[in-house]
Amino acid sequence: MRNNMFILCLASISLLLSGCATTANYAHIVHSWHGSKLNRLTHVWGYPDGHFKAPNGHRVYFYRYDYHAYVPGQYFPGYSAVNYGPYGGAYIYTSPSYYTPGYSLRAFCKTFFEVNRHNTIIHTDFRGNNCVATNYQVRMLSNTGKYEYYKMKPLHK
Repeated sequence: MRNNMFILCLASISLLLSGCATTANYAHIVHSWHGSKLNRLTHVWGYPDGHFKAPNGHRVYFYRYDYHAYVPGQYFPGYSAVNYGPYGGAYIYTSPSYYTPGYSLRAFCKTFFEVNRHNTIIHTDFRGNNCVATNYQVRMLSNTGKYEYYKMKPLHK
């Protein structure tokens, strides 16, 4: 019984850790595309959000994720409580009320793929405060991913 509990705990911890999104995972995804063709990238990632011409004449394609939100302020009312001490005395505890102001939240990531005249990806980069990926996304979005498995198979040959 004790061994089964240990295995259950170990499985639960590994499941939780596998769902963590990290910048290292995202870097692995992006850098895995070095040397690949642009059409393979667009097959997996979809069409890019835009492109521009670099000073060296190469094209740079980019994908961007930009999320804006407003978190409203909250009011926390104070309270009073009567507590009794261990030696029979009573005392009153009063908590003050307070307000936390609202704030804006922005999460973004911009990913760049530089392509030479042969449509081969020769440089990759990303910038932002939300360039993260889970282990699942590594499997699905990297050049060595298993996205081929999840594509719909034709009904007839």
